Amino acid sequence: MEKIIGTPRELERQYTPIMALGNASRKPYIEHFYHEPENIVQQPLGTLFGYFEVREYSEESAYVVNFLNSVLKKEYFINPKRALSESLDAALHKVNVALSEIAKHGNINWLGHLDAAICVLEKNNLHFSVSGQANIILSRKETFNIISDGLSAETPDPHPLKTFLNVASGRLEAEDRLIITSREVFSLFTIEQLKKNNNRLDNEKFVQFLKTALINQAQLAHVGIVIISEKPLPKKTKRAKNGISVEKM
Repeated sequence: MEKIIGTPRELERQYTPIMALGNASRKPYIEHFYHEPENIVQQPLGTLFGYFEVREYSEESAYVVNFLNSVLKKEYFINPKRALSESLDAALHKVNVALSEIAKHGNINWLGHLDAAICVLEKNNLHFSVSGQANIILSRKETFNIISDGLSAETPDPHPLKTFLNVASGRLEAEDRLIITSREVFSLFTIEQLKKNNNRLDNEKFVQFLKTALINQAQLAHVGIVIISEKPLPKKTKRAKNGISVEKM
């Protein structure tokens, strides 16, 4: 991701999650999350969002994604005095430990089948980590890149404590689009097809395009779309001689 020189205006974001469940019985195996600060003390930690998916559909794996979501949120926001980077590292470590405990109790079916994207947006900054075949795409002007490439710790012999190892960070710009995708999205589109539709469609139509495609064709898929825009400048007020305040754009 590119670094921006100077101090840009604070950005707004619009988040749209899209879930496709061709088979309702698969619902426990995929879960998206979007956790905002619950009070002013937590505000420096920003917004925590992403998804977990287990592509192993035994009864033993049915509780995993909900459990990980709970562990992640609790650890991330538990100590607002920590720096954001410390809170994210601690939360990822806690998730790894939780997965290790699950394995110690004999549930290892999920090993090698966990996909997840964990993101934090704080003001204009993005921090993220991925597992498995989750993808985070950044659309910026003419560029359309999978910025999560190389972050996943996939190995032939996966280890629970090494599920989330790497974190990347960068600065966002106005008009950026973030697209967080599960693996099934790329069974519907190539990266070039996704880029082509991203470039030709405005925000609303692009969201609708993905929603229609996933609902009609995907069996189990998630896309989270974050639209980045500049916050409007606050209206200025001018006090007239008669004491009446008027707003100026």
